Amino acid sequence: MIYAYEAPDSRELTFGANGGGEILRFNIITTAGESQATIFLYVLAGTFPYYDGFIRNDLKLAPNGASHMWKAEVNYGTTGVGGGDQPLGGEASDGAPPPPPEAPAAPDIALTGGYSFSIRARKQTLLYSIQTIGSWNRGGGIAPNFKQAISPDTDGKIAGVEWPPEPTSVIRRTFARAKVTQGYLATLFNLAGRTNIAPFYGWDYEDVLFLGAEGQYTQGEGWTITCEFGVNEHEEGIVIIPDELPIASETISKRGWHYLWVLFRERQDPVTKATVAVPSAAYVEKVIRPVDFSLIEMGA
Repeated sequence: MIYAYEAPDSRELTFGANGGGEILRFNIITTAGESQATIFLYVLAGTFPYYDGFIRNDLKLAPNGASHMWKAEVNYGTTGVGGGDQPLGGEASDGAPPPPPEAPAAPDIALTGGYSFSIRARKQTLLYSIQTIGSWNRGGGIAPNFKQAISPDTDGKIAGVEWPPEPTSVIRRTFARAKVTQGYLATLFNLAGRTNIAPFYGWDYEDVLFLGAEGQYTQGEGWTITCEFGVNEHEEGIVIIPDELPIASETISKRGWHYLWVLFRERQDPVTKATVAVPSAAYVEKVIRPVDFSLIEMGA
């Protein structure tokens, strides 16, 4: 026979940034020399696969002073076997391997243990902008119209711009969220790589770039999510060549994540007679469509 008694220091409960968990401790006495494997299955069958919102993920046995005495620890956490959502010993607590995981039945079903996510903006080369915000010709007048092409060379090849760029200023915001669904993840996918359509966390519109998000399920229906943003404040009074680009009566300005590029033309240097590339015109392009950051649901 096997007798198990819950120890006085059982039900140790932890909550924290890493999710937390609970430990059940038992003192065990055997009367017929039962093996460790038999004791293991006894404890497994006598404990719940889920307890206090946590998942059974570990069971430890150790001698407790005599050959017929043992101590057991059953650990419950936010994840189960192998970091997944299945409990140690299976749903039936019979030691069987866990069944294969199942996909969410609908986009609004809460994702829990066994899930985490990492979302980053897709790298791409943008050859055309969605709008040329402004153009300035050296010495005044009308700059050549490239029909929203970004940085074409003298042969007509379009260089484009790599998007999203690597920001020099990054902020991260970590917050708790009760429920994450596939629908919410799809929203984050669609926002990554976009700029803010309205003021956000004290910065003006189109000055903040959503780079991506990381999420980890913690406990119950709780998630810890960290969002990352690049900040680039808008600029006024940009000068390429004093008094020429732009001329005194004109002003070059841009939103933080608008793209400024300069057209160069070959000219002969009057002193050295060498052919050199000199700035000929400047362009500010809106390369990405801004979106509503309130959809992230972390305040504004």
